[in-house]
Amino acid sequence: MTLEVEGVGDADPLGNEPLWQGAQMVGRATAGTYGHCIGKSLAIGYVQTGLGAPGTEFEIEILGERYPSRVIADSPHDPENARMQD
Repeated sequence: MTLEVEGVGDADPLGNEPLWQGAQMVGRATAGTYGHCIGKSLAIGYVQTGLGAPGTEFEIEILGERYPSRVIADSPHDPENARMQD
């Protein structure tokens, strides 16, 4: 599933970050980065079965701090490269 991460300042997800719902760790990010063309911090990860529906909210732990994140329906992309021309 793809997560949109909010509120990250100096560090974006890279992979292996825990995904939390409250006090329970429910999965891990497997990769992540800042999407310059879409202006968002993104992560890809695995969670327990049944928790990956679009709109589901998690916290992702990056360098010891938790940041809100939510599952998005499709991986964002810019197939016409329109943002590259801005």
